[in-house]
Amino acid sequence: MLIPIPSGSKQATIKGWQKTTLAQTQRPEYQKRLSNGCNIAILNGPPSAGLCSIDIDDDRYLLEFLKLNPGLKGTTKSFGRRGCNFWVQVTGDYPQSVYKITTPDAKTPKGIAKVGEWRSGGGYTIVHGTHPEGGHYEVVGRRPREIAFSDIRFPEGWKLPWEEATPAPFSSSPTSSISPDTPSAPPETPNTSYTTTPLHPYTPT
Repeated sequence: MLIPIPSGSKQATIKGWQKTTLAQTQRPEYQKRLSNGCNIAILNGPPSAGLCSIDIDDDRYLLEFLKLNPGLKGTTKSFGRRGCNFWVQVTGDYPQSVYKITTPDAKTPKGIAKVGEWRSGGGYTIVHGTHPEGGHYEVVGRRPREIAFSDIRFPEGWKLPWEEATPAPFSSSPTSSISPDTPSAPPETPNTSYTTTPLHPYTPT
């Protein structure tokens, strides 16, 4: 499910965007908003049948992540100013929220550096439009890799909050209500729809 974001911003301004339904997105006024030059984001998570993104914010960590996950080199990727989002269609159980991923770094004031985020329910990822710092978002590839969450490898030392949560924040993807004719990849134009359930206010970093 696509949501419009003001051009040059990362903040969704539609009230109750988390509860947007497929029917609402098909209304002419909603489609008009998507085509007026705004930024466009995709809601992540369970109602999209497990369409999630792994945000790597810092280019320093991209090769480290890909070395452990060579199979994700060919998955759909979206780019902003730096780093990238790896899109995955997750099967089985996986964390049902947005989690910040960090790693120890003695060069930072607090000794911790942000790597990025795991984005699932309650979050979104911008795939089209203008980045707040200039330049345009870009999508490469049209089909996310289908993968079990347990098969995704994270480098040793990265702090993964879902491993520390109690109870474990895992559940399986529900059956999607999306038409079989709807492409599952993050689109370059507003031509598909996904839905999600809100867990907390969210602005992607």
